[in-house]
Amino acid sequence: LVHKLRRLVTGCIRKHIITPCSDLEPEAPLALVAWGCRLIMSEVNSEEVVDFIIKKGLQGPEGDYPKEGQYTHALLRLAKPPLGSDLTDQRLCPTYRKRGLSNSISRRIFNF
Repeated sequence: LVHKLRRLVTGCIRKHIITPCSDLEPEAPLALVAWGCRLIMSEVNSEEVVDFIIKKGLQGPEGDYPKEGQYTHALLRLAKPPLGSDLTDQRLCPTYRKRGLSNSISRRIFNF
């Protein structure tokens, strides 16, 4: 599940962090978090993940600011733009849009 989610996220947006979290329930162990909202998942639904990233991925205060952040704790590698996008993430989920996976409406997005 984590590998599938990682593939989707890295194919959609450059600026992301993937990290374990012990606060999630065992029946829904996966989550996407964006500025002020989250999508909790028991399985990886590609359409919902792509839809969430397209709708919420650049809503934070830094938006499409291309500079690398200050996060370095346990950093494995710097993020690269997905194929078909750029450093400012001007095209979120470019590969998945071509496949038509960005048309779903996420019913499990929660604001907090």
